[in-house]
Amino acid sequence: MNTTYKVENIQSVSDIVYSNLRNMIFSQDLKSGDRLIESNIAEEMNVSRTPVREAIKKLEAEGLLEYKPRRGAIVKGISREDIIEIYSIRKAIEVLAVEYSVENITSEELENLRELSNRSKKHAEAGETDLFNKVLKEFNQQLIATSRKPRLIRLIDIHLDYLERFRLANRGQINRRKEAIEEHDEIIEAISKKDKEEARNAVINHLNNAQKAYLDVVLE
Repeated sequence: MNTTYKVENIQSVSDIVYSNLRNMIFSQDLKSGDRLIESNIAEEMNVSRTPVREAIKKLEAEGLLEYKPRRGAIVKGISREDIIEIYSIRKAIEVLAVEYSVENITSEELENLRELSNRSKKHAEAGETDLFNKVLKEFNQQLIATSRKPRLIRLIDIHLDYLERFRLANRGQINRRKEAIEEHDEIIEAISKKDKEEARNAVINHLNNAQKAYLDVVLE
């Protein structure tokens, strides 16, 4: 890392450090069991140790790091219990979001979701995993945006980072890709019919299946 940060605002620099470290954990550049040394990180990012310390505290609070005596901050792996908790949270907030989407989505947004779903099908059939994942991420972001609830969107965005990590683990599961596309189409269909109950059930079914797929990978 050769980027130089101007330390004019300790909080803003802390946020940059936090974001960089978080992304490194999700991309597995920092792996489970890796130790974070404040002085090394500060030197690599050309910042003082204070924003690094603040960033590490935030990552600990989020559960991505744990503090161990005589070792310091250690990157945590994601356990079976973590996966179940994360998906339980996602189900609660994304069911709420889709209810708002049923109320607020426009015909143009609905057509855009259909187009994204069709693009994801083409990438899946062509075996274009990176493009498939990119379109899937765009689908999720645009679906959530139709809720028109900024605070809810921000909350979901936090957990979409975990989704990206889970998706990387599921890269080889071709059948799961096909299932996910079908489940997205079911969500779109329910929203188009303005059927809240069907939309809720479609989201829950999708997330239950996604959770099972990831647990299968973790427990192999």
